Amino acid sequence: MPPAPSPSDEVSPPARSAYDAALQDREERLALALAAARLGTWEWRAADDVSTWSPRCCAIFGLDHFSGSLAEFTAMIHPDDRERADIGFAEAARGSGTATVEHRIVRPDGSVRWVATLCHCRFGPGRPARRYHGDGGGHHRAA
Repeated sequence: MPPAPSPSDEVSPPARSAYDAALQDREERLALALAAARLGTWEWRAADDVSTWSPRCCAIFGLDHFSGSLAEFTAMIHPDDRERADIGFAEAARGSGTATVEHRIVRPDGSVRWVATLCHCRFGPGRPARRYHGDGGGHHRAA
């Protein structure tokens, strides 16, 4: 994909069109890969404690929509798995920035499912975790 033009760059219409086409192609390929793998995506912003989930991520958790806090997400993790999940997510924030955490979730209908979450942190100045991004739901076996 061509490099993204900066706002101050003079970009010719053909160059902008090529960039937009390449970006659309990349987004379509990502959507296809996520659908084929049955993965959902999420983001949590630490500064304001707000989460944004893809429709597929919501479906994995048995929800129509989710834009809640970290505490609301944690409440959906099976009580026996919360400590292990917290440790895994904390490792991503302290260490390499990436962690895979397998844990059970309890859906609103009471059913229990296993999910695998790949968590990636984006760090701010001084290295505090600023944002977490993730893909989740790689497997859905009943507990």
